[in-house]
Amino acid sequence: MIAQLISQMSSHYIIHCHRRILAGATEECNSKHRIENNDDEASETQLCKDSWTRQHRSKTEGLVVRRFVNKVLLGGSVLLCILLAISCGIASYKLEIVGLTGLFIELGQNLDPAVRYEGVFSMAKLLADQAIYLGGAAHYIGMLFLSFLFIMTVFLVPVVQIATLVYHWLAPMGQQRRKKVALVLEILQGWQYVEVYIMAIVIQSWQLSPVSKLLLNYLCSGLDFTLNLMVYYGILEENDAQCFALEATITAGAYFMVPITFCMAVLNTFVMKAYLQQLREAEEAKEILSEDEKLRAYDRTTWDSRTDAMRKIRPALVGFVDTFRWALRRQQHNSVSSLKGTKQLSDTETYPLANLTTISSDEEFGLDLSSESLGILGGKDYEDAPVAPRSPSGVDVKN
Repeated sequence: MIAQLISQMSSHYIIHCHRRILAGATEECNSKHRIENNDDEASETQLCKDSWTRQHRSKTEGLVVRRFVNKVLLGGSVLLCILLAISCGIASYKLEIVGLTGLFIELGQNLDPAVRYEGVFSMAKLLADQAIYLGGAAHYIGMLFLSFLFIMTVFLVPVVQIATLVYHWLAPMGQQRRKKVALVLEILQGWQYVEVYIMAIVIQSWQLSPVSKLLLNYLCSGLDFTLNLMVYYGILEENDAQCFALEATITAGAYFMVPITFCMAVLNTFVMKAYLQQLREAEEAKEILSEDEKLRAYDRTTWDSRTDAMRKIRPALVGFVDTFRWALRRQQHNSVSSLKGTKQLSDTETYPLANLTTISSDEEFGLDLSSESLGILGGKDYEDAPVAPRSPSGVDVKN
């Protein structure tokens, strides 16, 4: 445990120092080239209302989340917290003591089975009870700290992580504040140990029985013949023909944690990928290149060989829009296409094309649809062209 704590704290410190070095070098480079940092903290945006672009499409063809995504994310997050609390409260595994030791324990408790059901909260309580039983300040400090650390990493940190992900997705904030929230999420992800707890239970159910048989069974080697004879006559069960053994079995609490862990990973990937693509697009928007630099960047004659040209090609990153395309839809734009089926006759009036469908010919009603009446007089503007008067039906007619 001490080694794990030292490893976690040292990794956080090393990452912090690395980022400070990068920030200092970036600031020095920007000041040298007179590049201003335009991070506007006053402009706060919601990540859930942002639009993301696809690299193989136009920048105007943005994607936004579907209407049900925010409701599903908020309701699913609340449900995850509730299910995690329930799975920590119920038993995650079953411990059964078998052998002669188990038989004596059953005799001492009115023939009740020598079985214990343990979960996250019950194990924390067991550690606290052990500290009370042993007494002494050292035992209190060690056992209570281990109990608190166990509850924190398996239950408290995942709940705080889910709440922070929802806050990161729904709350309006600026870029600097959003970066700090992303840093907090990175730290929480490092201290979230639900997967470790599940793997520990799986390994325990697999290895505890053969390891426990090595503890006391060598003391009963002289009774092997007698115990086998009692099994033959049905006096003892086969598992009880030994001194001591522990058998661990996975129960419902651990099974509930598996889908919870999967959903937490999907939620974390969804929100963080959306943030990282938003951050990348914001950084790309701030890059200003001159026309000469653009030409040099795309001029293949500056490359010495085909191999150098292939090295310059950067593969497209798998972004948020690629991974979660099913949760996105095209952004709706108010364009001229919304006026489809209407004919613009003035700046303030529109008339349906259906009003013109019954007209058989221009000459029959004296219509003047020549270029002169429409203002297309060589290079003349529309405002300089003579305007024909309108009939009561809304159709321009000739005087």
